[in-house]
Amino acid sequence: MKNLAKIIGLIMFLFSSYSSFAQEHIAGIVTIYGKVESNDQLLDDYTITVVKNNKFQQIIDIDHKKGYRLDLSLDGVYSIAYEKSGFLTKSVIVNGLIDSTLDVNRTTFQMDIDLVSVEDFMQDKFCLLPVAKIYFDPKNEVFTFDKSYTKEMLKLYDRIKSRSKDSD
Repeated sequence: MKNLAKIIGLIMFLFSSYSSFAQEHIAGIVTIYGKVESNDQLLDDYTITVVKNNKFQQIIDIDHKKGYRLDLSLDGVYSIAYEKSGFLTKSVIVNGLIDSTLDVNRTTFQMDIDLVSVEDFMQDKFCLLPVAKIYFDPKNEVFTFDKSYTKEMLKLYDRIKSRSKDSD
């Protein structure tokens, strides 16, 4: 009887250890990197705000023109906002929810951001929408972006920009 109790205890311990490992296992990390520019000029003195699963993660102040780099764990959905005084804020959604049984380890995704100055562009509520939706493509095992969404956002920006120029 004592041996049976020990075996049952051991099985329960192993099961609980495996369960906690499975919950803590992260498929890997994606490094998002790029430059922030406006009218083909590299910008400095901008801020990147990272929110993961609707919880604030960090604010990064970039004070140089060398670009930025973010390491995001592949276990959540991120909202990344690019902000600079005198410019419209742009945000990007990164879906990093990946099946924990995959072992992506480390992958990269280049994302250059073009900020528009408030003077060049009229501010409207559409600017609160993400400019891109990035997600993991398990078939090709790479990060990619929703091309149709981005295409529609670019059309919307162009329509508003042309209306702004027409009113001048």
